[in-house]
Amino acid sequence: MKYEARESNTLADKNLSDNALFDTTLKQGQDTLHTRRNIRLNSVLTLVANAALALSNWSMFILIAKHYSSEALGSFVLALSIASTGLLLSSFKLRTLLIVDVEWKYSIESYAMSRVLANSVVTLLCVTVASLWFSEISGGIFFSVLAYKLVDSASEFCHSYARRNDHFDYVTKVLVFKSVVSIITIALFSIFNFSLFILLLSWLCVVFVFALYDMLFIRKLLQHHSTDSFTWSRFMSRRAVDESFGIFSRHKTIAIGLVVSALFVYLPNFMLTKLDSLASAGIFASISYFLVAGGIVINSLSQAATPTLTRYITSHSYEAFSKLTLKLCLMGAGLGVIGVVISYFFGAFFLELFYTPEVAKYSTTLTLVMLAALIRYIYIFIGTSLSVLHQFGVQTNIYLAGLFTLFFAGLYLIPAYGLLGVGWSFVVATTVELILFIHASFKIFALPKRLAS
Repeated sequence: MKYEARESNTLADKNLSDNALFDTTLKQGQDTLHTRRNIRLNSVLTLVANAALALSNWSMFILIAKHYSSEALGSFVLALSIASTGLLLSSFKLRTLLIVDVEWKYSIESYAMSRVLANSVVTLLCVTVASLWFSEISGGIFFSVLAYKLVDSASEFCHSYARRNDHFDYVTKVLVFKSVVSIITIALFSIFNFSLFILLLSWLCVVFVFALYDMLFIRKLLQHHSTDSFTWSRFMSRRAVDESFGIFSRHKTIAIGLVVSALFVYLPNFMLTKLDSLASAGIFASISYFLVAGGIVINSLSQAATPTLTRYITSHSYEAFSKLTLKLCLMGAGLGVIGVVISYFFGAFFLELFYTPEVAKYSTTLTLVMLAALIRYIYIFIGTSLSVLHQFGVQTNIYLAGLFTLFFAGLYLIPAYGLLGVGWSFVVATTVELILFIHASFKIFALPKRLAS
């Protein structure tokens, strides 16, 4: 009887253990399904938001190319290149830092103060660069574009915090609405033959109104998160300033990496202005903006996947981290192949449709640029995973090597081949980066294993 009782208890314990194991497995499956749904939903929302923003920016290129001179387009492109590069230096990828800083190592006031201080310094730097080396730019056009980027950086800060709290839907709605209003506004001003300076002022007014709306939303959101409350006294405190310098010191490699990455896109505009003409810089920028279509998807996937990759590392799910990284790389490669095929067969058609027959003559350059994009899309998500692992210096060094390759290739190829030389310079530089990132990928898959042991 005692034996039977013990056997009965053992069976009961086993059943309880099996039930607990089943419940645990079921919960893990539900969590995995929930995570996948979150990635898909956030990817779609981020994709829509970035697509709307890119469409708004692209409309500027189209309208200026159709209604203004090539020199005016070149001046706008050069101003945008300088301002965008400078503002990326001051951003230090804040949208990622606000997500991965799950324990608020730095307060939100400190992040805000660091953005204000950095933007102030970068503004002076941009003005100095434009006045000393690029006198070709109209002063009115330059300051309008710079003001636009500064105001837009305030909205980006707000959107970063909104995404931290999973308000992807809000960011999408605001960016879509802002893009629609911007497109309508600049279209009306260009059709009625207002000067380019007036057109840019209207563009600036739209982004200013939406920045105010974003700030009001974030103020309301902060009231619902007591641990994240924002106060002006803390924002203006000595501690916020000190922590701002701590953020600069800790994440300076991110800022450098962003500038290097931005210069990879904008350096050809600078070099074409000096080695060829201001008009050719405008034409090339118009051509290369077709990269935005793929870049939207890539950036959306990267932004949406970053929180999940971070959770995988935090929960020690290293195998899932590696698999997701590989999956993202394959998706990037597939997207790049589609871009090359479309540009090869239909590049001239689309260039003439959206711009002018003059621009359509450079369809071969578009194909080369899309080939370089294909190469870059293969490894871009390795950089995303390196950021999650806080290996910022590795990708900075790789992008720096690619930038130097682009510069020296351009010095040789642009004077000889013009816009076609820029396209080949991109292909050479991205090939160098691909080789270096393949080497770095071994570190991505090896580091989690070392952490696990």
